[in-house]
Amino acid sequence: MVPNSSCWILKDMSRKHGKGTLFGKLFCKIQDFAKKMQAILTRTENVHNVFRKIESGEVWNREARNTYESNTSVTNSRITGKTRIPITDVTKWKKVDLTNSEKKKDIAKLLNGASFDFGDDGNTGRFANKSDSKHFVNSSNPIQIHLKTRQKAFSNIGQILNNAIYIEKHPDARHGERGEYLELFSSVRDGKKIILFKIIAKEGERFAGRYTIGDVKFYDILQQKKGHSPPPTA
Repeated sequence: MVPNSSCWILKDMSRKHGKGTLFGKLFCKIQDFAKKMQAILTRTENVHNVFRKIESGEVWNREARNTYESNTSVTNSRITGKTRIPITDVTKWKKVDLTNSEKKKDIAKLLNGASFDFGDDGNTGRFANKSDSKHFVNSSNPIQIHLKTRQKAFSNIGQILNNAIYIEKHPDARHGERGEYLELFSSVRDGKKIILFKIIAKEGERFAGRYTIGDVKFYDILQQKKGHSPPPTA
């Protein structure tokens, strides 16, 4: 993770921007998970105690660790309301013209076979093949190549990936396949706005389990629709 990036605590970001924003939704996922774990544990634990047990890792050693029965959203055992969100400042980064076929081809070629660390846990993801690299640049949503902040991100996509926070793993419901996808989030500052990117990766290790990361294969990066003003500094 890039040490010079500013960081904000997820819980504080959600309070600043509200439940309807991406920061709020990320924190709501944690709250939903806490409530479900509250029911799984003793049904008498209060949510604050459950949060403490999530943070300490205690709940991840319970029987829910390797089951899909609870259908929780947060599958990263290190994520809590105190999780710090790194912010990469792309304000002065140059835009890469992702509408230019040759530019896209060159970027995809550079990414193919490359690996990048992400988060603070020593995790690594890779661009497994030419097809995935090309899809990552082009995206499944054709509007993405026209978004200015996303164009800036591609001038140093490695830093964006380095600062990504892994949130969840889920079955590939969209394509009706048995594989799983991971969702990571990376936050950037562009001028006066904070913008969130959702990074999609395929789980390449069939038997990795829901709460562990195996072979992370980067597949897409999606700029989220709405930017947010940063919270006031203390």
